[in-house]
Amino acid sequence: MVFIPDPHDRDARYALELDSVLVAFFREAEGLQSEREVVEVRQGGSAVVLHRIGPFAKGLFALIDGESDDESLYQWWVRSGEGAFLASTRRNGSVIYLDGFGEERMRWRFQLAQIVEWEGEAPRPGEASPYEIDRLVIAHEGLIAAPPR
Repeated sequence: MVFIPDPHDRDARYALELDSVLVAFFREAEGLQSEREVVEVRQGGSAVVLHRIGPFAKGLFALIDGESDDESLYQWWVRSGEGAFLASTRRNGSVIYLDGFGEERMRWRFQLAQIVEWEGEAPRPGEASPYEIDRLVIAHEGLIAAPPR
C-alpha cells in the first residue's frame, strides 16, 4: 500500500507497518505513549527502597478511521482469535506519523503485539480493493518512540 498525498487534503495520517511493509493508513491514533515500569528493590536488612527502571510497560493503542488493501492485516486479526495460534500471531511493527505531504515525522515501534479489537468490514476475498477499518486496537508488550527514518 502506498500513500499518495492529495494536494487538496493536507491532513496527517498514521501508517501501520508490519514486517517493513505498509499495510494500512488511519486518520487518528490513541494511546501512542511509552512508559517504563518502576521496580522497587529492597536491599537486605535496610528500610530503604530503591526504585529501578524496568522494562517498557505493556499496553494498548488504537488506530481509527482507516483503510487497507492488504488482506494479511485482516488475516492477522482472524488468527489472533484462534487459540492454537495465540503465540504465533504476535507481531512486531511500527506506527508512523506522516504529515500532509507524506513525510515521516515520528515513529513508534511495538513488539509482541496482537489485534484485540476490530471494527470495520472484512476484505472481499480475491479483490484487491480497499476496505475500511473503523477502529483497530492492538495490545503490545513494548512501545518505543523513535525518531523518523
